[in-house]
Amino acid sequence: MAKQKIKLLSPRGYLSHSALEIFRQSEEKYIDKYINGDAVDYENDFMELGKVFSTALETGKKTGDIVIDVMCERIPKYDEREKELTASFISPYGEITLFGKLDTFENILWINENRLCHFREYKTGSVKWTPKKAKESKQILHYATIIWLLTGKLPKDIWLDYIPTKRESDGEVRLTGEIFSFEVKLNLSDILNYMTEVTKLAVRIDSIYKRELNIK
Repeated sequence: MAKQKIKLLSPRGYLSHSALEIFRQSEEKYIDKYINGDAVDYENDFMELGKVFSTALETGKKTGDIVIDVMCERIPKYDEREKELTASFISPYGEITLFGKLDTFENILWINENRLCHFREYKTGSVKWTPKKAKESKQILHYATIIWLLTGKLPKDIWLDYIPTKRESDGEVRLTGEIFSFEVKLNLSDILNYMTEVTKLAVRIDSIYKRELNIK
């Protein structure tokens, strides 16, 4: 009889970058949000502006804010927006499923023999992004890992586009009208190291989830 495949448990059946990031910051906050279903997210006006910009990019609808509308036209983008991808891998402790929602994704090369693709991640805010910070982004690593698991190849091109915001003299938060684009180069070691890190987190999440639900 074939051995039953064990799947490490998590509240949503998969691990997203945002869930893992919250877990890294605080196990208690993770339990509140993902297991107890509490609203624990903190938002400020910089985050609210980022959501407006993201929604405008996704829908293509004008906002009435000339800077946002112009930036939506100017920013580099690919064919698909808010692309959802899911991939699983077998760790020594069980199967782990990763989920990602990529800001913009190119799938033209996905269907040919090379199975190559590329993606970009957008970041707004007043905290400055740098090439080093982009290279170390866990979110970029998370998405690249999913693509590698699906295709067996590293993404051909990976970019992080930083769109700065600032608080104006009238107290309102607005985009500055600038775009800083950083290319991120990853290798297979980066992916494998990330999968090792995720495995450790997934094992801990599985244990906590079972404990909270009294699962033996």
